[in-house]
Amino acid sequence: MRTLEEPIPESDLKKELEKLSNDLYANSHIKLVRYFHLKSVNNFIYHLDEVQPKQDQLWIYYSLKDYLEDAAKGNKYISRNLGAQLFHTYLEKIAAYYSSRHGFSLVISPVYTTMFYFILFLACYFIFNIWISLIPIGIYIVQMIRVTKKYRTRRVYGLFY
Repeated sequence: MRTLEEPIPESDLKKELEKLSNDLYANSHIKLVRYFHLKSVNNFIYHLDEVQPKQDQLWIYYSLKDYLEDAAKGNKYISRNLGAQLFHTYLEKIAAYYSSRHGFSLVISPVYTTMFYFILFLACYFIFNIWISLIPIGIYIVQMIRVTKKYRTRRVYGLFY
């Protein structure tokens, strides 16, 4: 484990992580790249400058660097289970940090969200009436607007995102 006292020029933090991330993407098979969570990692890197205090920024930097180096070692043998294990080992604490302090949200596939609200709509329609069934539609619209804003500001992460 590295110490957090090692001096690194601040401008090089993001550049080095971006280079490691791009190298991992370039050396991975296109069908397996989602198991490396590179969109989540790139979102963490993108917002690295916003992290304060400096010690937290260095902790995230070294954690992401260790993650990218370990992922690069096993990129030929990546699987869903290994990807989940890498996420829980390296990225889960970073995701919790960004979620609690920088407004990040967990990504849930829009297909699952839409299916959930559609089933809820149908249940409300058949159990109650059309007016009550409009409540889930309203909640769904608000949820989709909120998620779209998070995507645009790159404040999302996910297990296989």
